[in-house]
Amino acid sequence: MTPAERLAALLIAQNALDSAMVQQSADDKDKTEGKGGKGA
Repeated sequence: MTPAERLAALLIAQNALDSAMVQQSADDKDKTEGKGGKGA
């Protein structure tokens, strides 16, 4: 693996991780709002 390939793989992994965290945050927000709406 060349340094450029390694950097590209790192950027792709970082981008995937960021996307997953944003999705997780949105899921958590939905769950919290759902509980609050039901008064649970």
